[in-house]
Amino acid sequence: SYSANRAMHESDLVIVCGARFDDRATGVVNKFCPDAKIIHIDIDAAEINKIIEAKISFVATVQSVLPELCIQLKNKKDDNAKAKAGWLKQIVELKEKNFSLTLGSPDREKKNKDFMDSVNPRDFIRSVPELAEKAGTKKEDLIIATDVGQHQMWVAQYYPVLKPMTLLTSGSLGTMGFGLPAAIGSAIANPDKRTICFSGDGSIMMNIQELATLSENNLPVTVIVFENGTLGMVYQQQKFLFDKNYSASIFDTRVDLLKIAEGFGIETADALTDKDWYKKAFDANRKNKPFFVRVKVDPEEEVLPYVPGGRANVDSIR
Repeated sequence: SYSANRAMHESDLVIVCGARFDDRATGVVNKFCPDAKIIHIDIDAAEINKIIEAKISFVATVQSVLPELCIQLKNKKDDNAKAKAGWLKQIVELKEKNFSLTLGSPDREKKNKDFMDSVNPRDFIRSVPELAEKAGTKKEDLIIATDVGQHQMWVAQYYPVLKPMTLLTSGSLGTMGFGLPAAIGSAIANPDKRTICFSGDGSIMMNIQELATLSENNLPVTVIVFENGTLGMVYQQQKFLFDKNYSASIFDTRVDLLKIAEGFGIETADALTDKDWYKKAFDANRKNKPFFVRVKVDPEEEVLPYVPGGRANVDSIR
């Protein structure tokens, strides 16, 4: 989010745990957190000072370093309590000011004519925990897995994650097809919880055969696929950077994903036409546990902020 990028940019201390400062995280390296001292923790010594120089570095596990840092902070007299309180207040205000469920949504005149009845994906994602509760599944019992694409960014921005280690995503690795296998693994490890796999009609096709594994094992996974007929992130980049010269990002053939899921023995619903889809998708008492949901999304929906190559994270399209 813009507020997170702004907070990072203006920080005076950044503790980096197991990250390697790849360009998707930093943007332009010499403009990344320009006034911050860096504490870098990594088990691989080759990552230390490779891209950004650290003020303090630890070649060790995060589990061994962070508790010691916390002990040192507790024993240290806090002379900056007022300044810290002001900084936290500034961050909260920045987040509240910039939060929007319509950021990146096209105006009606700019919508794709074939998607006039489509949903706002941000609002849809944000509403999922409440809908699950209405159907009898506690929001605390939901685990989220994502594939790669626009849906992944929207989940990171708008899904209200309640507990650590309940969001399974491949970050900036770009591993299309990750979501469904990750959700299957989550469901096997957590049979008493419901795992939600957010995917897109591009990513789901990368490992769609795993619907067989999901069905055969009757796992408590709800697959929610955003269908916009494009490779959304590629389409968006070609819109912003290549003057709408689209290449291999628009699907000429539309696949009926509901029929494919039904072919594997999985019950389905179209969220556009079935307003009660969530009652089945999150019903903990269903004997047939997997469920597949299709959500129609306008291809003109955009993930914002967007940082073009060669720019700092705070110098974004938004």
